[in-house]
Amino acid sequence: MAKKSIQIKTAPNSKESEMMVLGCSLTSVNSLNTAADNLDDTDFYYTEHKKIFKVLKEAYKKDRPADIHIVAEELKRLDILDDIGGVAYLTTLAQFAGTSAYIEEYVQ
Repeated sequence: MAKKSIQIKTAPNSKESEMMVLGCSLTSVNSLNTAADNLDDTDFYYTEHKKIFKVLKEAYKKDRPADIHIVAEELKRLDILDDIGGVAYLTTLAQFAGTSAYIEEYVQ
């Protein structure tokens, strides 16, 4: 009897693209508006990115600011700051952002 090979398919994903979207959203209100209008947390592949974007989108829906400090405080309140890599990871995202001028491209 021949053995069957099982292939597990992974959805297309790009950690770098997700990092760019999050970084731009943390550093630019216009970028957050664009990302929140076009994406949902379920569009992110990486669990930590889903958690971060969910907090960002909630801030957007409530018309509240969402910088690194505010997002970190909300993640801490939800007891998931360490799950996403802490303030250090949020800072990395902000540094990774590059320019927010290309946010439309990143959300694709």
